[in-house]
This record gives sequence, structure tokens and C-alpha cells, in this order.
Amino acid sequence: MGQKKQASMITVAVSQGPPERPDLVRDSLPEGYSYVVDDELSTPIEPILLWLCSTYPPKRGMWRPSTVEAAAYDLCDWWRFLTHTKTEWDQVSSDDLSNYRDGLLAAVSFRQKKAYDPKTIGRRVKAVGAFYSWAINNGYFLGEPVSPKKLKAICRPIDENALAHAGAMAYREIDTLAPRRNIDSDERVCPLSPTEWRDIAAALGPLPSQNRDGLQGWSRDRLACEVSLWTGMRVDEVSGLVVHQILELSSRVREASTAAVEITRTKGLRKRKVLFPKHLVDELITYIDGERAEAIAVGRRFGLKKAPAALFVNGAASRNHAGRPIQAYTLSGAFRQAVETVGLLRRVERIEPLTSTRFITLMPAHTFHDLRHTFAVFLYQAEIACGNPEPWKIIQARLGHRHLQTTRDTYLRIVDIFRIRTNDEVYRYLRSIHGP
Repeated sequence: MGQKKQASMITVAVSQGPPERPDLVRDSLPEGYSYVVDDELSTPIEPILLWLCSTYPPKRGMWRPSTVEAAAYDLCDWWRFLTHTKTEWDQVSSDDLSNYRDGLLAAVSFRQKKAYDPKTIGRRVKAVGAFYSWAINNGYFLGEPVSPKKLKAICRPIDENALAHAGAMAYREIDTLAPRRNIDSDERVCPLSPTEWRDIAAALGPLPSQNRDGLQGWSRDRLACEVSLWTGMRVDEVSGLVVHQILELSSRVREASTAAVEITRTKGLRKRKVLFPKHLVDELITYIDGERAEAIAVGRRFGLKKAPAALFVNGAASRNHAGRPIQAYTLSGAFRQAVETVGLLRRVERIEPLTSTRFITLMPAHTFHDLRHTFAVFLYQAEIACGNPEPWKIIQARLGHRHLQTTRDTYLRIVDIFRIRTNDEVYRYLRSIHGP
């Protein structure tokens, strides 16, 4: 049924798809759906499985592998805590969740070798709270709410509050046990400069059109990064594109500079339209007809039954995996390797969990997600250059943010920094012409 991903008493497993027996297909989990397993009993942990299936229904278009996996790991960690403290899951209180949170605040991640990010701790606390709220509503848990909440008034701009004229106040629920975050927006945003992107692009490989013109190398990783850079799509959104979407774009973009495609595999599963420029669509069609077709042909020789709907697939060099849909982590890894290849590194302090020894390590200066940030920053600059003094609504729509304030908070300071850098380059250019 599933393949275990960690060797421990409580682990996360991933469904390998429907079993061979036809009578069990109806009740099986779809391929890629994560769940939590008790290794000692070799059975899924039923309350968690029921909550996952209720929160993320395992039906087409209603769940995302990365979202279900994150939720499964959050509950898995909580279950390990309960096992360690010898506490039954249905006998806990908010004090237990407070102790769990405090332990995370004082702990060091064995994988990341650094203190847990408040965002990670907050997500885990909220996941546990959501699980117990569901359990209370369904009669599986008879205690008090494990993660108490309070109402907080929200100040929204008048153009976002339809009832502002009536003096209506907006409120939202806040988890009282989740740690508050205090992270500057620009610390989370690191767009690429044009020079950095040119170097990384060269390390990723040629575009399909360059490959056709004689430049050797595989194009998939470079093209996937180009998609994010020109559209602002997240890595799992890029890996979720399907061929028919691009073929439809090709028929609509012939007499226009851009064409829109609706994507549904998004954060929060909220549909949004993404604009593809004509030159990018042309490159994607070249990839479909060339490198992708070759990979599928190789895959058929190794047992691939039919061509997948996915746009990006494993290359011909993958042999027995050739032609199968690409995973988001593969694209992220290819980008990270290209960043390391061109020497774009940053010094990061890490902590050895067992000894608390601090040390410095070199990490890639950029991640795949920075392509999305780069798109947002340059879209802002382009809108300003075209005379739009307030481009935030356009950026919000293109990125798919639910709230306009999220867009402003994330990018306001970083676009000011980029504007200063641009001005500095202009001044240096003028001084080179006119002298000091």
C-alpha cells in the first residue's frame, strides 16, 4: 500500500496507488497521498487518517501531495511526542500542547541543524489544534479545545472592506498557543539580479530552441525555471502543468503577445489565471515535440504504458523512469545545483543538535522560489515604468495572493532596495560617460 519514509516507531508513509485487487480499489488512497503509520502494529493511525481524508478529500482536484505530506508530518511529530510522554491522544489538554510547543522552541532540527523557525512551530501547533477541533465536532474527543483561540480585530484598507461605510469591524481567530512571528519581510525575499539569472540559466542548460540550433544539453530544468521566472508560478505549480494546457495556449497566442491559462494545483487549491508570453509558449511546444517525446519513447521501452498528461517528465537518461511525471523536488534540486555550480553561496550558522556546537556552512544563495520573487519585483518595476503608480493589485492577482496586504508586506521593502540598486547603476553609467 505505501512506502515508509522514515525508520521510527511512528512514521509517515506514502500511498503507491490502487492495489491490484479490483474489490479494494474503491477504498484505496490515491498515489502520492501521505498518511501516518504505527510501525509496531504495522497499521495506519486511524484518527489521523480520518482527519486527513476529511480535511484533504482524496479526490481529484481536492488535495495536493505537498500539503497532505506536511500535515501528515505535523501530526506524526505530535504523535511521537505523545508516545514519548506516554499520553493517550484522546486524554490531552492545552497544557500538553503548550509543553510540546515549548519543547520545539528549545530544540534544534536534526535535518536543518538550526533552531525551528517560528513559522514551522506555528504550523504544527495549528495542525494539532485543527485535528482536535475536527475530533470534537465528530465526537471522537470529549475534552476541551486543545488549542484555544481568541478573536482579533483586523484593520483593512477601506477599498478591501465592503462594509467599511457601515462601521463594521472585521475579526479573525488567532491560535493563542502558536508563537508569534517577528521576521522582516525582506529577509524572506531574495530575488535574482539579471547577472545572477544569466549565470544560473547557463548552468541549467540550453532552451529547447537553442538545443535545436545545435547547443547540446537537456532543456527541461532550464525551461521549468523560465516558466516560474516569466509567470510567478511556484515549483509545485510548475510541476503540475499538463500538456493540453500548453497546446491550448499555442492555439490562442498566435496573434497576441500573451495568453492565459487557468491553473488549479495551487496553494490552497484556489484557481487563478497565469499569463504566458508567446516566446515561452513556443519554447514549451518545442520541448513537447522534441525532448519530452524522446523521453516518453524511451520510457515505453522500459514499461511505460501510456504517455502521462504531465508537461514536464523524467528525461531519456532516467531509463526505467523516463517519461514519468517529474516531481517538484527534482526541479528544486536542479536549480539548487545550478546555483552552487556558479558559486552563488551564503554563509549560514548551524548547530549540531547532540553537542550544541555552532559551525558555519555554505548554502546556495537562492532557491527555486526566488524565481517567483524575481517575477514579482520585475513586474512591479515594469508597471511603474509604464506609468502605473500603484501596481500592487496586479501583482496580487498574478501571484494568487488572497489578501492584498500579503503582497505589500512581502515585497514593499525589497522593491525599494532594487530601485536604489538600479539608480546606483544608472549613476555609475553616467559618471563613466561624463567623468567624476
